[in-house]
Amino acid sequence: MTRSYQEEVDLRFTKRRYYFEDPNYRKWSDIVPFDSYGYEYLRDDALFCYYLLGHVTSSAYESEQIIEQFEKGSELPINWTSFYAYFDDIFADGASPHSYDLEMPRFINRDLKTISIKQLLEDYRGQLLGEIYDMV
Repeated sequence: MTRSYQEEVDLRFTKRRYYFEDPNYRKWSDIVPFDSYGYEYLRDDALFCYYLLGHVTSSAYESEQIIEQFEKGSELPINWTSFYAYFDDIFADGASPHSYDLEMPRFINRDLKTISIKQLLEDYRGQLLGEIYDMV
């Protein structure tokens, strides 16, 4: 069963605090403050882009910028384990009404193929987490 919009927003807030508030890494609240509308209301595709880039920007969906962040990998102050765990949690959650935002083709990769956020995550999983991790 799908959650209501408000239930989804409440769950996003809880999950984002859990996965993206490690004081040793970039925090979601440094990009979008807790007390702002966007902390929990921004869709996960927006969080994906803004978090990788480290700020909110109108050019967040530009493929080249996003792919650069993945290629920088451990140079960035990102807890990749938590980043991947957050999105894996969404993909494994059959009640999420917005996982389709992550599965729609959105970026153009180095091979000039249009791919989704889900595919982009999978393409860099081994490089950022090691080969032992597999998407749920």
